[in-house]
Amino acid sequence: MVDANDAGCNIFYAGQYLSPTKQHLPVCRYIKPNEFKNYEAMGYEIGFDVVVSAPLVRSSYHSEKQRRWIWKNMM
Repeated sequence: MVDANDAGCNIFYAGQYLSPTKQHLPVCRYIKPNEFKNYEAMGYEIGFDVVVSAPLVRSSYHSEKQRRWIWKNMM
């Protein structure tokens, strides 16, 4: 997370990897919901403007809301 923020990333998404088929890498472990809350707090502490962290989060999660934030704050 620190490296991403240092590189200029303002928005950070953290979600659980789910193996789509048996031919893909298996899930090593399932992250507990409270761990995602910790990642969210860490992200804001590091300096991200937006942190979205939950088991089923993907990069497109609430993308319209994030697009509006970018236009308001960065354009």
